[in-house]
Amino acid sequence: MAQNIVIDAHSEASPASWRRADIQGLRAIAVIAVIAYHAGLPIPGGFIGVDIFFVISGFVITEMLFREKIATGTIKLRSFYIRRFRRLMPALALLVSVTVIAGWLIYTSQSAQDLTAQTGLGAMFFGANVVIAMTTGNYFDAPAEANPLLHTWSLSVEEQFYFVFPAILLIGWAFRKARSTRLIIFVLILVISVASFALAIFGSTGAEQASENTSWLLGFYSPFTRVWEFGVGALIALAVPLIKSSKSTAIFLSATGLIAGIIGFALISDQTPFPGVWTLIPVTATALLLVGGLHANIFSRTLSARPMVSLGDWSYSLYLWHWPFIVFAIYIWPSVWYVPIIAALLSFAPAVASYYLVEQRFKAKDSSRQKGALRIIVPTWVIPGFLASALILSGTFLWIPNPGRASTDQLYAGEIGFASLESTLLEYRNAC
Repeated sequence: MAQNIVIDAHSEASPASWRRADIQGLRAIAVIAVIAYHAGLPIPGGFIGVDIFFVISGFVITEMLFREKIATGTIKLRSFYIRRFRRLMPALALLVSVTVIAGWLIYTSQSAQDLTAQTGLGAMFFGANVVIAMTTGNYFDAPAEANPLLHTWSLSVEEQFYFVFPAILLIGWAFRKARSTRLIIFVLILVISVASFALAIFGSTGAEQASENTSWLLGFYSPFTRVWEFGVGALIALAVPLIKSSKSTAIFLSATGLIAGIIGFALISDQTPFPGVWTLIPVTATALLLVGGLHANIFSRTLSARPMVSLGDWSYSLYLWHWPFIVFAIYIWPSVWYVPIIAALLSFAPAVASYYLVEQRFKAKDSSRQKGALRIIVPTWVIPGFLASALILSGTFLWIPNPGRASTDQLYAGEIGFASLESTLLEYRNAC
């Protein structure tokens, strides 16, 4: 197992902690699959890379919190949330700010600009999945393909998990007199995960369409149909002390997980009811690779190779930057098959820069004190929030031709694209 562990001076668990290098390799596979899918390459199930991320997050966060509990006797929730904020939000704030400005410069449609700004606000306040569900619609529909911040839905789901999960552990730890605290927490997470999986199956049948206002609660973007994926990772982390596997067993589990992952990428598509029963494929594949990687083997060593680890380190920034590049490129050069591929490749440059200049810089900062934390939190929220709000307000109050604000809707009820704006002005203009 030692071959799968690398020292990480900037780990979220402690100043000098460890992480499994093969997990970084798993992250690399997940993000490359998502990018390839979005770039139009023949990987119909590439979007399940997000589900791989969810399982990994459940595993890593549970391991981290349990190590902190064992080492210190408690979990400092404030410190945990600040670490999560430093880890995720500064890079996201930069991405949202740049995307909102780019959307203002590139899009000629006011509705497209508004959608970008609204999603950006949702992303910064941990609710992009709700905003997208209410405005953009289904992940695989055409409107979703034109939202440059569509991918932030998964970040909001993950952040929502981080808000709630420590409370679940604290409930289990409240039974500190019990001899099997870990078992109590295991059962608690298992029950929640089973209920979540049942909701996912129910939602995948289309039954959630009965109510338009609440359908998203059982749909693609819902945290309720996704929490079981985090739960599987958490259950594995809780069971680690009990797992005794030989090298041959580890090879078998890892090989089976790899095959299952390949099957998922090949067979799952945008026509597959998702999340639902089919989601078991990427979740099970990830679980098998996590368990198999507990004992060093040929597969875990491959995942631990330096190029894989580097891609895994960059995975968050790569995930952030690739989709806006692809969306804007397709908007400017539509119907050119290789444009999204080139855009995806070009997105590596700002992604890697963001990793070293933003992610690493803010993750390494000592912001345990309230004053230090506020210096990061306030500008991280204010700057993208101001830009997104300004774009929405400018579209609502400044751009629409209005010889009288009250008559704006009657004068021009459509969206503002260059062609439609010009025809409207010609219709209503007066000669000098």
